[in-house]
Amino acid sequence: MDTDTPLPEDQYGPAEATRHEIKIPFPQTFIYANCFAFSMSHMDIRIGFAEAMPDAHAEPKVGIVLPPEVASQLAVTLLQQLAVFEAQFGQLRLFSVAKARAAMTEVQTRLEAEALRGDIVPKAASE
Repeated sequence: MDTDTPLPEDQYGPAEATRHEIKIPFPQTFIYANCFAFSMSHMDIRIGFAEAMPDAHAEPKVGIVLPPEVASQLAVTLLQQLAVFEAQFGQLRLFSVAKARAAMTEVQTRLEAEALRGDIVPKAASE
């Protein structure tokens, strides 16, 4: 990469984020899924949805690729909607919203502790 070539941000000033309201229509069809798997890279998070079958195998149904920012918004929105669901229909049997929030807090606390010990070095600090 040519380091003398200015990036668009350098030429035009810092990029500014603008917020737009977008009405997202529901798709005409939906797919049933009762299990999922995910992977991630430094650029995206991939979630594969499947249907677990009685004979202990899973039939893949669909996969989505999300930028980390959208995945974060999805996680927060899912927790909010599940809290509404539990308020209307009762607590979920296997993994309640309270347990999900506790798990997220536990992970965040562990990551912060690892960062303080130096086990995790933020990307910007190591470059």
